Amino acid sequence: MSEPRLEEMERRLARIEARLGMQPETHPPAAASDADAAAAPALGDRIATLTTGRIPTPGPTSVMAAGAAAAFLLAAVYFIKLVYDAGWLTPERQLAVALLAGIGLILGGLALARHDRAYAAWLPAPGVAILFLTIYAGHLWHELLPLHMVLAGVGVTSLVAIALHRHFARSVYALAAVAGAYSFPILLPSQSSDLIEVVLYFAAWSLLFSWLSLQEGSRLVYLTALWLALLGFDLAWRISEASDMWRLAAGYHFAQFL
Repeated sequence: MSEPRLEEMERRLARIEARLGMQPETHPPAAASDADAAAAPALGDRIATLTTGRIPTPGPTSVMAAGAAAAFLLAAVYFIKLVYDAGWLTPERQLAVALLAGIGLILGGLALARHDRAYAAWLPAPGVAILFLTIYAGHLWHELLPLHMVLAGVGVTSLVAIALHRHFARSVYALAAVAGAYSFPILLPSQSSDLIEVVLYFAAWSLLFSWLSLQEGSRLVYLTALWLALLGFDLAWRISEASDMWRLAAGYHFAQFL
């Protein structure tokens, strides 16, 4: 390779390092750690975006992971709904199975992260959504959980979601959690005649996903949560037992939009 070609490559690398805020190394690099190896794909995506101006296209692995996450979530929703209709298990046992499934997905994602961090980030997202689903179904579908237990459960699950986001630091986790959380109020209509109880969940999710968006520094997470919250709440209150409380729904819609 000619000397001018090498100099041009060095200048291009210097520009990339400057845009990424990286300092050139003055000593031979040490052996890459596990964390460096896990962050390599994300760094490669950023470099590809800077040099080509295009966002990398998700590969087959990402598509398969997204499909698996959606399948886990739908399975949990329909398990609670169909088993309830068929009367196979008591409501308490249904919620216990759903709770164990959510915890299992979170633990499975943490274990898999040692081998494939990008793929593993898809598992805890439906796990968090299923934990929210368990609380939601126990409160507004089966009407088993009192309000103080609901508040405690939503708070603890939100803290778990924040901790998992910091651990994986990937947009796919936040986006999958957003899509999962806002889907089951439509699939499991509220049996409560008080719309405030539905508002409680949507308010908690809006705060949670806004916080994750700030931590992520991504407008995509925030805008996805915003539109799903507006559309999801509109559908959820219309098909719930509190569908006549349109004044409260309109007021909360306005608050959400602000």
